[in-house]
Amino acid sequence: MSNLKINGTSMPVVGVKEIYSVLHITDSKIPQNQLYNDNSSVFENQIKWFIYVLDRGKWRLAKGNEKTGETVDFTFTQTSLKWKEMKMIVHAYGRKAMIDIKPQKASQGKILYVELLDKNYKIPTRPFAYGDWIIARVHCVDMELLPVKVILWEDDGGKTRQNTTNVKIESKKGDIINGTADVAFYLNPSHMWLANAKLAPGDKNEGEFHEYYVTAEIFEKVSKRTPSKNANVPNPDYKPEIPKQPIPAEQKGPSKKETKGIAKSDKKVHDYHEQKVAVKKEVWKDPFIETINSLMTVNVDDLWGSKKTGNCVCKENNFYWSDKLTCDERKKVLEVCANIWGEDKKKDKASELMAIMHLETIKTFSPSKKGVSKNGTKFIGLIQFSATTAKSIGTTYEALGEMTFVEQMKYVEKYLKQNKDKMTTIVDFYLQVIKPGDVGKGNQPDHAVFDESISVPDGDGRNTSQEQRDKNINREPWVTKYGYASNPTFMTEKDEKKLRKRWVYTRQRYEDRYGTIGGKTTIKEIDDVLRNVHYKPGATQLFNGKCDDVVEEKKEVADGERAP
Repeated sequence: MSNLKINGTSMPVVGVKEIYSVLHITDSKIPQNQLYNDNSSVFENQIKWFIYVLDRGKWRLAKGNEKTGETVDFTFTQTSLKWKEMKMIVHAYGRKAMIDIKPQKASQGKILYVELLDKNYKIPTRPFAYGDWIIARVHCVDMELLPVKVILWEDDGGKTRQNTTNVKIESKKGDIINGTADVAFYLNPSHMWLANAKLAPGDKNEGEFHEYYVTAEIFEKVSKRTPSKNANVPNPDYKPEIPKQPIPAEQKGPSKKETKGIAKSDKKVHDYHEQKVAVKKEVWKDPFIETINSLMTVNVDDLWGSKKTGNCVCKENNFYWSDKLTCDERKKVLEVCANIWGEDKKKDKASELMAIMHLETIKTFSPSKKGVSKNGTKFIGLIQFSATTAKSIGTTYEALGEMTFVEQMKYVEKYLKQNKDKMTTIVDFYLQVIKPGDVGKGNQPDHAVFDESISVPDGDGRNTSQEQRDKNINREPWVTKYGYASNPTFMTEKDEKKLRKRWVYTRQRYEDRYGTIGGKTTIKEIDDVLRNVHYKPGATQLFNGKCDDVVEEKKEVADGERAP
């Protein structure tokens, strides 16, 4: 007779690494090799660990948490607190053991680590290269809605100069939502000369990679930064010569090694982390695009066009946040806006659309960006389509997540056209995304878009089925009533930033939510946030590089000569 048991705490503290092991308990003297000979499981002679969560009445696997081995460690994140029930299961030797897990809030907030992802918010399958986007995902506990400052640095690679000559490339801010904050950085090919110039002969990554790293720190806390691991970037134009003039440099935060002593006995907030990025010394080229004679670009997705000499098309039609997109993406945004509002308005509307996508994708402009409302509704994409909205425009939630930016813009256009004649202000534009029934009221500053104080026909929903509640939550007046607590972005009053117990209609329970009891979200509040946080800052992010759509004019070839 034998059994399995999991050894480890059932009440882990969020952000703390916990160790779990599997114990084999036997009441007989049967040899171990016979105990393990059980063909009833595909996990025979293996030990595999899984975490399951109770999601809307059904158990599902929490992907990304699978582990193997007799002894493993788990660090539960902030998002684990939202699950009513969790279970840890281990499969070993044809048997399994299970314990209930109830994560506990951390007594002190901290940054756990910085994860570096590709532009599709996935673990990269190839080395980063110049021309790529890097998504720095900062994982935190007990720091909800705090701003986090993320900086991309170029590492000089020399051990003796590591803390004095690293150059700050770019600094950005992200807001912590559901335990994570995502910040996107573009690996500009123009930075290759800088990394090359700073390499000294004999440096470790001199031949193939450049090293960058990302640091993360919480605003208005201690001054320490949280760095990432270095990322090496390939440089096609590497030259070993060192420039005569010194490179401007900025003192970076302490390295990860130096920050091990941050969490002292006083248990102060650990708000710093760093992550290295290895970037290959070459410019990434899309394998699906082939250039013919340097004059024609052919794309397998039928997005082709001749290159032209002369003025840059992108600069002629510059719009807010345009430096965050590729040439094809910029042109697609202009095309969509021209199709909806006409050529004369396309630039202005493009700026407004970019501000909305900046808000909805949490500043990433990613077509695969996912979001979940407080009531559990899933959203995805550039303007956060729900499954219901996706179906109404002829696609699916899953299909949208697999599309490129250019492909998804087709459905953005299809959706926005529905109320185009009523969109007289930027708020009307955004209302089409979050509450289409109010489009046209964007010039009424006191109009309540969301109002928690109103009543709904079925009260708190206790006598309404789950299926019907899921339908109601996307209808009026439920949208108006429950939209307030689900949109903390627009809570600008001081008292609204406090957590209070609120009744959650779809989940039939009380949860901690921001906002005042019976609170409202007005047109003015939406307008203030949209303009000041997502629209106006885009004016400083105009495209100013070399357009992919332009080639230099060739000099005429003299008589008797021919091009090679």
